[in-house]
Amino acid sequence: MRPKMLFKPAKLLVLVIVLTFFAGHLAASPGPSAAWSRFSQYVPVRDGTKIALDCYLPDRSAASHGVEGRYPVILRFTPYGRRLASTPPQKFPPDGAGLNGPKVLQRFIQRGYAVCIADARGYGASFGFRSTWLGLQDARDVRDIIDWLGVQSWSNRNVGMIGSSWLGSVQYWALVEPSHYLKAVFAGKAQYDHYATFFDNGIYRPDLERAWQNVRDIVDFGDDGTGVAAVDGDQGAAQLKAARADHRANTQLGAQIRPLIFRESVDTETGQSWHLNNSVWFHGPLQTNQPVAVYHVAGWWDAYLKAQFLAYSNFGGPQKLHVGPYFHGETFGMDLIDEAVRWFDHWLLDVDNGIMSEPAIRFYRIGAGWEQHVKWLASGDKALELYLGSDLERMPGPKATGQRPVTRPASINEDFLKRNNGTFRTGLCADKDPAPSGCYSFPNLENMGLPFNSETQRFSLSLSRDLEVTGHPLATLWLSPLSNDTEISIVLATDLDDGQQGYVSAAILKASHRQHSKPPINHLGLPWLNQGELDVEQMSPGPTLIEVDLQPVAARFSAGSTLTLMITAIQPSPQGRGSPQLLEIDQRDGHRSSLRLPVNSEAML
Repeated sequence: MRPKMLFKPAKLLVLVIVLTFFAGHLAASPGPSAAWSRFSQYVPVRDGTKIALDCYLPDRSAASHGVEGRYPVILRFTPYGRRLASTPPQKFPPDGAGLNGPKVLQRFIQRGYAVCIADARGYGASFGFRSTWLGLQDARDVRDIIDWLGVQSWSNRNVGMIGSSWLGSVQYWALVEPSHYLKAVFAGKAQYDHYATFFDNGIYRPDLERAWQNVRDIVDFGDDGTGVAAVDGDQGAAQLKAARADHRANTQLGAQIRPLIFRESVDTETGQSWHLNNSVWFHGPLQTNQPVAVYHVAGWWDAYLKAQFLAYSNFGGPQKLHVGPYFHGETFGMDLIDEAVRWFDHWLLDVDNGIMSEPAIRFYRIGAGWEQHVKWLASGDKALELYLGSDLERMPGPKATGQRPVTRPASINEDFLKRNNGTFRTGLCADKDPAPSGCYSFPNLENMGLPFNSETQRFSLSLSRDLEVTGHPLATLWLSPLSNDTEISIVLATDLDDGQQGYVSAAILKASHRQHSKPPINHLGLPWLNQGELDVEQMSPGPTLIEVDLQPVAARFSAGSTLTLMITAIQPSPQGRGSPQLLEIDQRDGHRSSLRLPVNSEAML
């Protein structure tokens, strides 16, 4: 049966997730080809807390914009250590990858920029302690550091920020109370919604807390060169020891976050609603026409992908958005550091290089190539509705075909969320230009850690012609009664040349968190699952509606290829190992389960 066209209005492993940017490249850093000098000192912020700061200045002859000895300044504000004790003299810190790595320092210093790296409060060699993971205190600390940078004798009074993951997220926070000297940011793989960072539609992410604690043990307390370097000077070692004493009071991430199972949950120790307070969208100024220029960098296979689309759609001011076929630590193919140089040349040096005359959005369409667009339509300008059991035909399960059942015992929150680590591509794609062709393909599901089992239901469609999908797929499922804590995974896949299946998009959801409500932000016309305690809904005795958007995607599927929707239910246990549950998926009139693909008027080629 042919699909229906509905016209709608436009609308390693665990550790790598964090350690990619702490120790992603432990080889020797590239030697600089331009002369530079480094100084290291403490800078006090408004409450007197001393922040450790390293600044790398080009040779004075490399002055920019015609003012001798004055440079535009690029700041990285990091929890991963501004420089380890093992870093050789006259070498850039070799730790980190991509926007968090040494090549950023080399390229910007060659260009005549000063680059400064600060240890965040409570981490590295900075004093103070952490009461939370990332939030308003960081916004204030960043502002104070940038205010200090803006008035130094060697600064041209224009400051930018760069970095990925936590280092990208803190740039979003820098926009809440921006310094007068902050002109532009270049933020990669950043988080926008604190709740969604730790709970994926009600399912807790233990991988992040475990990796985070490992980093803390190494960077803040490591010995024999593995820990952060002291600030230069005779008192550096004593100051580092005193700073580490402050860090002993840091709140343990998992102990704080794990009990906060609803969006408005209150921390019993502090009385704070951390999910709300630490969500950038909760702070109104970003929704006005704030003056700082923002460049967002995202990856199709990154767990925080949707966050970039939401930030782009809710921030004011000049913006650009770049989305590549990356996992969390990848930036291959296009030279993103060169793009960052262009970005800051324009905003910090007033160079008319045409970057703002280009379309605002650039993304890599899997199966096709790079494209540029002026806007993002989450639902496309048409919808291709595929009904389960008719358009998407049910496939026999492993037992029915005599195949060996897949029996991965781990629950969804243990395995599914490893999808953003990208370890099986490490060494193949990172920092390769041009990138190998395999870097641009769909990831093999066998490498994704997905929780398929003998009860997984599969629905498949063979395409009779080429199809382009651009936006956020939407699953509408009528399911049999389940327990409230059942974890449901929905995976959209396609066939690969080697006979395997490739990941296209996915979503997970705890059944009790399915209730829709009015979004407090521009949510792109997608269902808003508020996931507050009052929103939790008991499962009804009859077929229950679950409607959830999958991760955004831009892909071209060729005629003859197959799309497969896989739905898995797991009953979790306190031990973190779940048992498969058989789902009954309703396909009757009035209760018709479907997958809606976002397409445009020329998608069916």
